[in-house]
Amino acid sequence: MKELIRVYSLEDPIIWDENKQLLLKAILKAINMPFSMGVKKEFAFQVNPVSGWVNFEWQNQLWTSFQKRVLKTPQEAKKVADTFLRSLIKESAGKEFSSKKIPPILPHSIHTKIVHKSTRLVPHQDRFLIDHWMVSYAVQLKKNSTDTEFIELEGSTITIRIGFNDNIIGFSSQWRPSFLQSEEEELVHHHEEEHSDDETHDHDETQSTSSDQEEHEEQTIIFELAGESEFQNRIVPYYKSAESHHSSYSPASSTAFVISLSENYTLSGEKEISIQINGGSGDFAYSVHAFKPDEVFEEGHFKIADGIYREGDSKIYLPKAIYNLIIWVADVQTGFIRKYEQSIYSFPITDGETPSESIV
Repeated sequence: MKELIRVYSLEDPIIWDENKQLLLKAILKAINMPFSMGVKKEFAFQVNPVSGWVNFEWQNQLWTSFQKRVLKTPQEAKKVADTFLRSLIKESAGKEFSSKKIPPILPHSIHTKIVHKSTRLVPHQDRFLIDHWMVSYAVQLKKNSTDTEFIELEGSTITIRIGFNDNIIGFSSQWRPSFLQSEEEELVHHHEEEHSDDETHDHDETQSTSSDQEEHEEQTIIFELAGESEFQNRIVPYYKSAESHHSSYSPASSTAFVISLSENYTLSGEKEISIQINGGSGDFAYSVHAFKPDEVFEEGHFKIADGIYREGDSKIYLPKAIYNLIIWVADVQTGFIRKYEQSIYSFPITDGETPSESIV
């Protein structure tokens, strides 16, 4: 019997950005604060138009110059945070949101769980005071329609800050707008030797390729949420293998794919970069952009190449320099889009050199 796993659809985050007053109203109602133009000035509220990440702060209650009377135990703080989450889910799943077809601020479905991760006291930034409690949660998504297993959504964090007594003074959500519509695909099974071309992430969240992974790494299936300023149109599953401070990722469904680069020098001294894609349908279009970290203010981002991916023959050539490459890949058949970044190091560039066009 085939083992299935879900792929979840995401909505355009601009729908939250265009209706952020409605989102703010829901948050204020969840903390029992009436919404009005006068009260609104006390708050800082932002919705990222690219990712949909939400951040709310009660500004005059954060980082005060005196010791607040905060709750005494982490259990009390978690209870307040749990109550706020339930209220916010209720408010943002109501008629005002549904009539405008706006996804709720937090995932609300039998296909998701919001799980508690930690509760801790936060000291003041500048003074020897305790400023507030911080309670953190993460999102898990259901594996498929028949299995009871829920899988971690890597990159999802929900944070609630509790100040004086039980006042909610901060809320941030690394979740994206979604009605949690999904399709089920066959779970892809990998052998250990297939991991040499997978994406790897080091401890500071940058990505690099690695071909010397251990043969018997422990694999975990995860769903992945992209970063704050990154486009994402689907949540797809990956296998994650951890080795030391590196983590490698490989596709766990037919939609998922990973991107990696291999580097060689040509006889003329240029850097030859080969684009490699593992997974997906095999029918890809790509675009490569770059910037030079030491010249970013002079040149900014510039386009290097684009084209249709052909395995083993999708290459670009770079003169001597240091580059940050940004590669966008779209699966033409499934519509799934993924971004990959990597630093490319070489010798200092000489005057007048520019990147060569791609040979596709």
